[in-house]
Amino acid sequence: MGRSKKKVKTYSPAKVIINFFGIPLAGYAEGTFIHVTTEGDGTTAIIGCDGEGVRTIDPGSALKTVVITLLQSSDSNDALSVIQNRDNQKGDGIGPLLITDLSGRMIVSSDEAWITKKADITRGRSAADGANQWTFQCIADDENYHVGGHS
Repeated sequence: MGRSKKKVKTYSPAKVIINFFGIPLAGYAEGTFIHVTTEGDGTTAIIGCDGEGVRTIDPGSALKTVVITLLQSSDSNDALSVIQNRDNQKGDGIGPLLITDLSGRMIVSSDEAWITKKADITRGRSAADGANQWTFQCIADDENYHVGGHS
């Protein structure tokens, strides 16, 4: 008799690891704390007047925009501010970024990532009103960008 496939899988946000410039980031905000967007069009197609079609693979699809949202209290805000300051002053803010979900198979890995600008500062009645969104860009080809399920 064959083994049955596991039907219930588990996701744990505590098992999502973000590392930038060798620094493990911590203090993720409530709700969505990582959002990755592929830039470029992926593949597009056109159909000629005689019905022949052709696809174009957009090389810009390797460029990813990553938004990481941290609590206002997170020490990672300080580390990212220092990296962004150095990049603004010396132009040496391109480094490795790794985002992985240890409870699944998702991974974003890049040797060339950078912060596009410092997070805006927001404060309100509650600490939840002051989450900081850090926007990065990185080059991640297909082998280093995998949208995977959970174990």
